[in-house]
Amino acid sequence: MASVFHYRESSGIEVDVVIELDDGRFLGLEVKAKQTYKPEHFRGLQRLAERVGDRFLGGVVLGTSDQGVRFGENLVGYPSPPCGSSDWIPEAQEFSGEGVEELGGRRGRAAGG
Repeated sequence: MASVFHYRESSGIEVDVVIELDDGRFLGLEVKAKQTYKPEHFRGLQRLAERVGDRFLGGVVLGTSDQGVRFGENLVGYPSPPCGSSDWIPEAQEFSGEGVEELGGRRGRAAGG
């Protein structure tokens, strides 16, 4: 089962959501309430990629822009609807919580092991 956690360094560089797959590869996700993508939005993902090397599959910055953008190898900015919007959900369903496991936070695991 994949592990989900937040990554943060003492310098302040962070990644909102890091997913470590069973095979040891990593995906990163940053969420920004911005309509433009800037290099600093990708800084945490770039740092994570440096730290885990070939195990980094890619990173996504979700923003409120109308268009996506490619930012280097394995990094993209992807448009997302504003928080609270259900426009992207095809059919709203009531959430029962069945079959959901609690996700534990493991701060800094990607860097420190």
